[in-house]
Amino acid sequence: ARLVEYTPVAIKHVINEGTIIAHFDGRDKINYRDLIEAQDVHEYGLRQLSELTPIERRRLAYHEAGHTVASYYLMDRYFPAFVTLHMHSDLEGAAAFAHQRPKETIITKNQTDILAQIQISLASRASEELFLDVNLSGVSGDFMTATQLATAYIGIYGMDGTLTSVLAFQQLGGGGGMPIPKMPERIEALLQAQMKEVKQLFRDHSEAVIALAEALIEREELVADEIKELIDEADSRKVMKSVLNDFEPLLSLPE
Repeated sequence: ARLVEYTPVAIKHVINEGTIIAHFDGRDKINYRDLIEAQDVHEYGLRQLSELTPIERRRLAYHEAGHTVASYYLMDRYFPAFVTLHMHSDLEGAAAFAHQRPKETIITKNQTDILAQIQISLASRASEELFLDVNLSGVSGDFMTATQLATAYIGIYGMDGTLTSVLAFQQLGGGGGMPIPKMPERIEALLQAQMKEVKQLFRDHSEAVIALAEALIEREELVADEIKELIDEADSRKVMKSVLNDFEPLLSLPE
């Protein structure tokens, strides 16, 4: 599933990169971990180490943990693949980033898929507010993506009942205006509703966000298996805590 939509040439490049990684590690055979690292290098480029102060490290970790945890719970057709606190050579301008990979070839998306993408874009701000009690400037790109998705949801895909397409007016030389009544208000209402949803998701899974962010602070980069393990373990601890709380009144009964 990791190499879905990869061409034979791309697969060959990943295997070659994995061979180089194994060689420099003193081994004459490649393993699964080598292929994971090789694919990350193939897609993102080489890691560019940056000196981060403790406060910047923590802020970036919770920002990217928000994207990653939201993706884990909301994107059934994808899996969280990689999250890092460092810039990579093939993604110039991204000081830190989280990325997901498709589990299958994806051509169409429904309402739930688009709303999930909006929530994942807004998840950075939701995480900052809930876990750091701060609003940071790094959400500018996330807000732009969320707004574009919300605009498409209403004015291009017709997913809220609107049949008028803003694209038609752009093609007719309308200057990209918004011919749909109260379009800005509807976009904002949709974004606010999705922010509320993703915040509730984080309240329900706060242990997962904290576990992932703290691990990211320590390790700086996490791959798919590590992400899944951290989130699943956090959820297991939450379930166990809930069970113990349910039994606590029984344990305290007098003999």
